Amino acid sequence: MLHAGLVATRRPEAVTLDLFSVPGIGYDVGVPGDEVQVFLYGTAEARRADTDRLDSLSVSLRGQRRSYPVLPLLVTSNNLAALVFTRNERSQERIANALSAGLPQPRP
Repeated sequence: MLHAGLVATRRPEAVTLDLFSVPGIGYDVGVPGDEVQVFLYGTAEARRADTDRLDSLSVSLRGQRRSYPVLPLLVTSNNLAALVFTRNERSQERIANALSAGLPQPRP
């Protein structure tokens, strides 16, 4: 995320949420209180098995509204699912763009 102009500091403890079948990695990003939780799966299909069950706007299981202090943005790309917790729309967009850009491309 450094290329997006953001400094991310990894949190030492794993993130566990019942929405995801894999443990996640938490990062403090930007201003205090902003956080990104990243969940990496072995395959895109495994990620889809979890995220396809979710209402992407409420980031809850369909039909089960979950409450968050800050409503996260769900970002998915290939085998990655991430929750972006920030009230700053510009930061949210920058983080989402950095996460969804995909793998780095080889230099010619």
